[in-house]
Amino acid sequence: MRSVLVLTAVLPEAQALARALHLPKIPADLPFWQNNQLSLACIGIAGSNLARLPLNAPPQLVVMAGVAGALSPELRRGDVILDARNPAPLPHLNHIHIGPIHTASSLITTPAQKSQLFTTTRCLAVDMETDIAHQFAQKHNAAFLALRGISDAANESLDPKLLSLVDSAGNPRIMAAIAMLAVRPWKITELLRLRAATTSTMPLIAQILTPLIASGWPKTTPLRPPPPDALSASVRKY
Repeated sequence: MRSVLVLTAVLPEAQALARALHLPKIPADLPFWQNNQLSLACIGIAGSNLARLPLNAPPQLVVMAGVAGALSPELRRGDVILDARNPAPLPHLNHIHIGPIHTASSLITTPAQKSQLFTTTRCLAVDMETDIAHQFAQKHNAAFLALRGISDAANESLDPKLLSLVDSAGNPRIMAAIAMLAVRPWKITELLRLRAATTSTMPLIAQILTPLIASGWPKTTPLRPPPPDALSASVRKY
C-alpha cells in the first residue's frame, strides 16, 4: 500500500480537510492526521515548518491542498484548480480546472497585481507553497500535485494585513484578528469570505482527492465517472 501525504499551509484548511477525509488526529510536533494510507499535515505559510514533518517513511505521493487566489479572470470563488506536475494522464475527474499554479514569495493582493502575474505566467491561480511542496516531493522521489480552491477572484482585493493574522505554524492569531476588527470593523466581510471559502472548498477537494488516490495515479487505472449527485451541486460541472 502506497503512502500519500497531504499538506496545507494553515490550520483551518487542515482541520476542514481532515473532517472531510475522516482522518483521526495524531499527537505530533505539527498538527497531524493519519490513517493507514493517508497523512495530513499543516506546514505553515510558505512551508515554514516543512522540515518538522513527522515522517516514518518517504511518501509516494505529495498533495498541496488549500485555498488560493485566482489569476485567470474566468475563475470564480469556489472553483477548484488541479496542478499535476507529472506527465501521467489523470483519471476521470469532475468539477475541476486543470492548469498551473504560481508560487509567490509574498501575498498577491490587488487586481492589478493579479492581472500582471496572469499575463506574465499564464498560471490560473497563485499561492505561496506549491513550488516549495513540489521541491519537497522531488527530494523524496514522490509524485506531486496541487489542489486549490479559489478564495478570491481575479478582480477582488485582499488586505495584506491578513497575513499577519496567521502565525508561522499556520495557526490563526485570534487576538490579532480582534484588534484589527476593533480598528477596521468593515474587514469582517473579508474575513468571513475567506472562512467561507475554506469551509466550502475543502470538502470538494476531498471529493476530488479520494478517487484520485484510489486510481493509483500517476500509475492510473480507469475509474467509472461518479454519479451526477456524487459531488456538491454548488460547483460547476466541466
